[in-house]
Amino acid sequence: MITLYKPTKLQHIRTIKGAFKVGRPYQIIEFRNIISNEIIIFCNIHCGQSSSTCIKSYVKFGQDLHEIINGRDHKSLHIIIAGDNNENYSSNVNIIGIEFNLDTAKEPTCCDIKNGVNLSLGKYDWILYNKSRIQSTVEMNGPYYSDHLPVSGKI
Repeated sequence: MITLYKPTKLQHIRTIKGAFKVGRPYQIIEFRNIISNEIIIFCNIHCGQSSSTCIKSYVKFGQDLHEIINGRDHKSLHIIIAGDNNENYSSNVNIIGIEFNLDTAKEPTCCDIKNGVNLSLGKYDWILYNKSRIQSTVEMNGPYYSDHLPVSGKI
């Protein structure tokens, strides 16, 4: 798993790496916006395929997120969780007492692409944000390198 960022805009503070299970990693990365001094916590995730190995129920992920928040008021932080959630949410998500808004894209993102056609089961790839709903789009045009379609958003 890799997370790319612009070091001219964001200063890396620290990273906590973990895994929901073997082959299902996550990164929780703390950045400082160089211009505004705001703190951004970005979680890059690849949840397991059962509810016990996802962000709402996997205790270690919640503990690691709590550790990186480090006693600060979560309302003063920008916390983003993005990636393969392997859950088709219908409402906002609560993790360790923090309410996360779903992104705006409605198109299915998963799980089988055959001959350039996405035979999707649902929207399983999300950008969750504790401040507001992120305007997002599902990138429908290939080439496809995964059985999931990419989701992009702008804060």
